Amino acid sequence: MKAPAVVLVGMPVSGKSTLGLKLAAATGSPFVDLDLRIEASQGMSISGIFAQKGVEAFRLLEREALGAVLTIPGVVVATGGGIVESDLKQLLDGHRVLYLFCERDEAISRLMAHPRPLQSGPVEFSSLSDFQAAQTAQYDALWSRRGALYEALGGTMILTSGVSVEATLEACLNSL
Repeated sequence: MKAPAVVLVGMPVSGKSTLGLKLAAATGSPFVDLDLRIEASQGMSISGIFAQKGVEAFRLLEREALGAVLTIPGVVVATGGGIVESDLKQLLDGHRVLYLFCERDEAISRLMAHPRPLQSGPVEFSSLSDFQAAQTAQYDALWSRRGALYEALGGTMILTSGVSVEATLEACLNSL
């Protein structure tokens, strides 16, 4: 029997890519950042895929990419934050799911320090405060849509806020 994958899920800025790399290194496992894999296979950014092909097409690509990487024994996978909007129960059966949870205030702080698109399509803002307010509102909207979906996956919840990356890595390792 092949080793199960470790699949990291969580909201944007919860630490999936950072912890995924560290967890893979600590366990001697291969690592795949699913968004980077999709970008490489499509020859464009995630936001470009959203703009050219639409969200539904991206979700199909994401699900197909996850299915493909789950065939790699013991792989550590950092998923995109929205992957929970697809039905994953059957696909993840037999694999370890770690739900990386970052409390809202710290997530917003991380988002302001490392802005990223939380919606498809170009958006213009007249001021930094307008941008920050929009990012916060978009994050809150995503959380209201996805929060229960992460919990429904039935994985182990790992708190990533208020603790160091090293302490979070240790919690991940202890949960395996």
